[in-house]
Amino acid sequence: MYDPQHFMDFIQASVRGQFARADNVLERAHKQVEESRNIWLNYHGETSLTEVSDVEVYLRAVVLAANAVAGLSGLPLTERRLLLKFPNRAEAVDRPGLYHGLLGLLGAPRLEGGLLEKWLPWWQAAYRAMPVEKAPARLHPKRLHYYREAFNAMLGFAQPEAILWPLLNTWTIAAGYLQVDSPERQNWQQAFGQLGLIGEGLAERYQALDAYLDLVDETLEVWGEAKGA
Repeated sequence: MYDPQHFMDFIQASVRGQFARADNVLERAHKQVEESRNIWLNYHGETSLTEVSDVEVYLRAVVLAANAVAGLSGLPLTERRLLLKFPNRAEAVDRPGLYHGLLGLLGAPRLEGGLLEKWLPWWQAAYRAMPVEKAPARLHPKRLHYYREAFNAMLGFAQPEAILWPLLNTWTIAAGYLQVDSPERQNWQQAFGQLGLIGEGLAERYQALDAYLDLVDETLEVWGEAKGA
């Protein structure tokens, strides 16, 4: 204990042990579900959800619900790995159907052959059209290659729909910095309309989110009982 290195190891072990304790894990998950549910409460019943900000808020609600489940068996999932790793996290809590539900919330059932390949140049054009001085650090021009290479790699996987979350999330952020009448913004609107993630389609997605959150709540309850939390 007098060795500074061992002392730090002791502190880190204590902190990590508390972090992974079942009651703390469950509390974090419930907070994420609660925030997602509050978004639903504020937006359900709305029909004119046509602004980029409306889509941004919806996507936040979705990722909160997903990470509430993912967090039961590991650390929160990052943007690029959300759909790659979520199937295993859903399996870990014996709820594999939650993965397919998540894809549904993102409009995957409406994907047709070749759409993702068609949209990648549109996404790239929107990314490049952002004013450099206003672009957030996460979408710095030099990170374009980082995202593009990841997307191309995902398209070669057995489940190319894994590209959906990082593509939709970054594209929506970029669209928020574009003029409404710009061709890059119009392409974003067309793509999201095809997925049912804008306007009346987004209103329907909020109905689906309500049912999905009920399933997540049930998953947390069962997990908590099994862990004695």
